[in-house]
Amino acid sequence: MKPRYEYVPECEWNPVKKVLVRLLSELADLVYRNLGIRIHFQFVGSSNRGGSCFITRVRGGNKGFDFDANVIVERPSEHEYWRAAWIRTEILKYCKNVFLGAGYQFPEDRTSVIRVKFLDESNRTIIHSCDLAIFQDLGDGKGPKYCRKYDNGGYGWVLRGGNSRVSEERLSWLKQCVPDWHVRLREEYLKLKNVNKDEHKASFQLFFEAVSNVYNQALQELGD
Repeated sequence: MKPRYEYVPECEWNPVKKVLVRLLSELADLVYRNLGIRIHFQFVGSSNRGGSCFITRVRGGNKGFDFDANVIVERPSEHEYWRAAWIRTEILKYCKNVFLGAGYQFPEDRTSVIRVKFLDESNRTIIHSCDLAIFQDLGDGKGPKYCRKYDNGGYGWVLRGGNSRVSEERLSWLKQCVPDWHVRLREEYLKLKNVNKDEHKASFQLFFEAVSNVYNQALQELGD
C-alpha cells in the first residue's frame, strides 16, 4: 500500500526547529573558536518553501519528519577556498560534539549531507532528522557549490540543482494576487505527494508542480 502523507502540526515541528537553531548556532561558534572560520546556516526545503512551512511525514510511518539546512562557509580570502575533504571532515567532527551531547545519534557522513537523527529509544523509530549540506562560493562566478562525497571516499564541490526561477516568480505572484494562496498550495502539494507514483521524484519537484497548478487555476479564475 502506498504511504499516505500528512502535515506535521506546528506545535510539533516548531519546538524542534528552535532546538536545531540553538545547536547550529553552537556549531558555528565552535567552528569559529577552533578554526577561525565563519559559517552561517539557513533552513531550506520543506521547512522554508517560499518563506512558509510544508513539513510532511508518512502517516503512521517510522521515519518521522525532517529538516534541511544549508551550512555556508566563508572563504579564507578572495583568492582562496577551503578544500572539500578538509572542511567536511572538520565540520563533521564538531557536529559530533554538538549533536551527540544533545541526544542525537552519531552524525552520518552521507553523499550530499551530514545527517543527524533523533530517535525514540523505546522502539528505535526516527522522531525527526536534519540534513546539513555544506556550501562554499569558490569565486568562479558560478555561485555556491555544495560538498559532495564520492563513491571512492573523496570529496568535491558541485553545483546543486533544484531551483526554478519560473516557480519563484509564480509563487511571488500568488502571494500578491491570491489571498488564500497558502491554503490552496498546501492542499495541492499534499495531494501531489499522495498521488505521486514516481519514487525518484523529489519533494521540491512536487512543490514546483503544486505552484504551477495553483498558479494556472488562479489565472483561469481571473479570466472567467
